[in-house]
Amino acid sequence: MTDRPRLVLHIGAGKCGSSAIQQFLVVNAESLADDGFLVPGRYLEPKPEGCGQHLAYFEDGIASPGFGDDLMAKLTALHDHAVEHDFGAVILSAENLINPKGFVDLFVPARELFDITVVAYVRRQDDFVISAWQQWQIKQHDDFWEYYGRHRGGVNWHRQLEPWRRNYGRPAVVVRRYSPDALVGGDVVADFCAVIEADLSRHRRPDRANRSLHERFNPMIARYRRELFTSIHDNRFYTFLGDVLGEHAYRGYRGSTVLTLSERRMVMADHAAANDLLKAEYFPELGEAPLFPPPGPADVHVSSEPLMDEATALSFLAMFRLWERRDG
Repeated sequence: MTDRPRLVLHIGAGKCGSSAIQQFLVVNAESLADDGFLVPGRYLEPKPEGCGQHLAYFEDGIASPGFGDDLMAKLTALHDHAVEHDFGAVILSAENLINPKGFVDLFVPARELFDITVVAYVRRQDDFVISAWQQWQIKQHDDFWEYYGRHRGGVNWHRQLEPWRRNYGRPAVVVRRYSPDALVGGDVVADFCAVIEADLSRHRRPDRANRSLHERFNPMIARYRRELFTSIHDNRFYTFLGDVLGEHAYRGYRGSTVLTLSERRMVMADHAAANDLLKAEYFPELGEAPLFPPPGPADVHVSSEPLMDEATALSFLAMFRLWERRDG
């Protein structure tokens, strides 16, 4: 038994496999506990209660007075529970922790209780902004370039990770590239298990999580976003499409229609300096190789499908309203 268990902080980033990791944690909370990993409940209760992600606790709490004290009380209780029940590690997963909202400072007092490991996944920026557009930003911007124009060059992984390195030390920060060629087994769940030293063969593989919608819906979503969503985190319409269309709702092709190859290269050029800093700090073994494989023709999908017409879009909108009322 140790009085200093590990505190594993999976800090994201969003759109970098976080949902898959969290689905793995929720499905396997009990079997992970048998192997010495404690996955707390949604609001950091010592019992998991079927939750593998803690985003809401941090997002709701960060602006509240006294949140740091509340967090430390919960971390202390988790520490005591881990020591009493011989857990070697406590795992928290919240992809918003990487965001610059003051999260990074919250865990400094916990260094007295835990050996802290910070785990972050980062993604090639052209893929990230496309995924972020479809998941969140399409719900609040007129088009992709309005969104990207406001945030150009802003997917700076080095800048977001630097406060974690300063607070917890370089050896405590594990950075992984969210790319099949860089992940253990080409899979983010297998990779995360390798990082935390969990035996994946002892646990269930979850279903695919947070799948990407087919991009034929993008024009409709952008046009009717005010009718379809109450916030950027409102995914009811995406759930509806999955319920109604099944596999046809999701992207079944490689690449994306959102950006051309030259536009992808432009996005990567916007982030080249930041990526060089990240590579020097966390991936010196790459030498002259780039941090991420550069965009290529296979990353661009040219759709043969016609654009969705207005009548079809309105039919989907009407069906969605009926679907919303299905439970009375």
